[in-house]
Amino acid sequence: MAWVVPFIRVLMLIFGFAWVAYAKSLVLLWGFKKYGGYGEIEQPTYVNANSGW
Repeated sequence: MAWVVPFIRVLMLIFGFAWVAYAKSLVLLWGFKKYGGYGEIEQPTYVNANSGW
């Protein structure tokens, strides 16, 4: 039974980091959706990768 406690601690640590990363991604997604989209849109430049051959 003594091996269960460290295993549970490791699982709690892993799930804790995962939950913080998930919550942070939601906050960042909300911020980019709310405050993003300003400035001029950069036009893509299409370059042929084989143009030197």
